[in-house]
Amino acid sequence: MRNWRPEHERPEVDAIIQKMRAAGVACAAWDKTVVNALRASPVDGSNAQLFHLLSPAGRRKRLSSILTRNGIVDAFTTDPQTSRAVAYAVEATGGGVRMLDVGRPYLDRMVSHHLAQTLASGKVPLAGLLEVAEVIGGADWQPQQIYFREALDQLIAELPEDLRDPEAVDIVLADSDVILGLEEIEDSWFEDDAELREKMRSVSRRAHEQFVTELLLGDGAIAVRRKQWAELFVQTALWMREAPDEYEMSWTDLAIVARAVLEGYDLTRIGLMRNIAERTVVVLSDETDDEA
Repeated sequence: MRNWRPEHERPEVDAIIQKMRAAGVACAAWDKTVVNALRASPVDGSNAQLFHLLSPAGRRKRLSSILTRNGIVDAFTTDPQTSRAVAYAVEATGGGVRMLDVGRPYLDRMVSHHLAQTLASGKVPLAGLLEVAEVIGGADWQPQQIYFREALDQLIAELPEDLRDPEAVDIVLADSDVILGLEEIEDSWFEDDAELREKMRSVSRRAHEQFVTELLLGDGAIAVRRKQWAELFVQTALWMREAPDEYEMSWTDLAIVARAVLEGYDLTRIGLMRNIAERTVVVLSDETDDEA
C-alpha cells in the first residue's frame, strides 16, 4: 500500500519498511482468494462507475462494492451473508443500474486508473478499498493512469477491415444516433451547468433546434468539451468490449465516434453528438420550466 500514499510520505514509509526488514519482520502473505462474479456498470454522464464483486465466505457470500468518479469515491465489503441478503444489498447499492460481467484485467485496470486519479487530486484512497483488496486479492492494485489516446489507438487497431474505409466511417458516424448497446446508457449523457441554464432561459421553443446546432459548433458548450466526451466514449467502448458477442454491443462504432470527436470531425454530422445536444436542450428546458 506504500504507493497508495502521497509521494511526499513515501520516504517515511520506506524508512519504516527498511527497519522492519532489518529486524527480521516477515511480510504477511495475502490470503488466497476466489471471486465468483465481477460486474461493472457503464460510465454515466457524471463519469461515475459502479463495481459489484461477489466472493465466497464458507456457505455464505460477501459483496464488495467500488464506486469511482475521477478517483475512488467509495468502497466497502460486507460481512458474510446469505444469498438473499447479498441480493438485497446489490439492489440497495445499484438498483436499476445496468451491470455487465467483466474480466479481472478490466477491473484491475480501472481500479489502478482511479487510484492514480485519487492521488493526483491530493487525496488518499479510502480504507474500504484496502478491505476490498484483501477480500478479492488486490495486491497488484497500483496507481496507473489510463492514457485515453493510447487506449483509443489500441481499440482502433482492433477494428475489422470493413470499418477502416472512409466511406464506411462516414456512415457509422452519421448513423451513430443508434449504436447497439447504448440503449438506456446514453440517457445520462448531456451537458448541464449554471451558465447553460441561464442561456436556455433566453431561448424560445421555436429556436430549440438552432440552439442544438450551436452547442455543437465553435465555442458551443459541447464542442469545447470534445476531449472529455471522447474519453467518456473510450471508457464506454472498453466496457462494451467486455460483453460476449451475443450481447451485440457495438464498441467498434463507439471507438470510431471517439476518434472523430477527438480529431475535430464536424460534430453536427455525428448522430450520437446530435443526440447528446438534443438531450441537453430537453433537460435544460425541463429545468428552466421547473424553476419558473
